[in-house]
Amino acid sequence: MQNPFCISKNKLKKLLEAKTQERLLSQIEKFKDSLPLEEMFNQMEQGSGVFDDSMSKDTTKFTNKTENVEAFLAIDLSDMYFPDEESKICFEMKKGFSSSEITFDELIAGVECDTHIDCSVKGKEKSFYFQIKRYPQAYLEHTTESITKYIKEAVGGYGDMTGTILVILLQPNTETPSEIDFPKIYQNLQSIKDKISFQEIDFIFNDKNQYIIWHQVFPESGHYKKPLVLLSDRYKKEQEKWKGK
Repeated sequence: MQNPFCISKNKLKKLLEAKTQERLLSQIEKFKDSLPLEEMFNQMEQGSGVFDDSMSKDTTKFTNKTENVEAFLAIDLSDMYFPDEESKICFEMKKGFSSSEITFDELIAGVECDTHIDCSVKGKEKSFYFQIKRYPQAYLEHTTESITKYIKEAVGGYGDMTGTILVILLQPNTETPSEIDFPKIYQNLQSIKDKISFQEIDFIFNDKNQYIIWHQVFPESGHYKKPLVLLSDRYKKEQEKWKGK
């Protein structure tokens, strides 16, 4: 990284929480003359109504911005690679970026796009560097074969990525990518292993609102999961509904 900015995991979490609160208050302000506050929160909990629709559209707009998603994912990566440390998360920033008291929007606006390293996480003794890609939900199948093809094409598009971990974020239309055989993907990649310079190739996805799953397919095959902690009462109910399925 040529112009890194590092922030503690807990500080980044607080910036995200403040941004989430800001987005909610903005929607409340938008509907304050037409809906009582209690009705707004009822609609959010039930998942229906004009206020809930507006919140959903705002969330979609927010998550369509790659840098926003990378910030969320960087926190998950920090939890997974340094579960027992208060690690730091670093991003490559544009020239002239100021790191004084900063908001989430200012951080995102300062992130440099199209870099070989999207973020890094640092502990007391180790650092890990990540290139993050979102597997396109809209037009690619979530199958073992299509994902293997996607990885082979993605690897061919990079130069030397020694020391960098490729993280692929799955966002399946179904609740869990049950049709994907990750050990099979690992086997499929053995035919091109000498052409892969990435330190690791890993997947991350939400499994039925219960866990965040990390699944490695190169250089080894393995997985790890951490419980998904949800703050919204609505999504807590969704989480309970999917428990055990």
